[in-house]
Amino acid sequence: MNTHRWIALLLGTALVTAGCGGGSAGAPAALVSAALLQALFAWNEFAFALVFVSDDSLKTLPVGLMAMQSRLLTDWPVMMAGLTMAALPTIVLFLIGQRQFLRGLTEGVGK
Repeated sequence: MNTHRWIALLLGTALVTAGCGGGSAGAPAALVSAALLQALFAWNEFAFALVFVSDDSLKTLPVGLMAMQSRLLTDWPVMMAGLTMAALPTIVLFLIGQRQFLRGLTEGVGK
């Protein structure tokens, strides 16, 4: 199973568990926090895609955006549109699970 399907499975399971009230009180929040952070790390995996992936169709969006730059000319409107598109999935995932995410981060802070 690839990383993106695994993250979607974790995030979906955490949101369903949070909605059903099953499990312990902190389990859904911890799962959402872990899934969101792992999705962010997988989405922004720059070094791996730059060094080890040779097929252009398999490279991540940040690496593709880097390939659009040159020493003498950069099309800034296209670059900003690409960066916006690259940030949208992470923002949407955070907005969907922000309550559980923040609860998962602050759950073990203190009494």
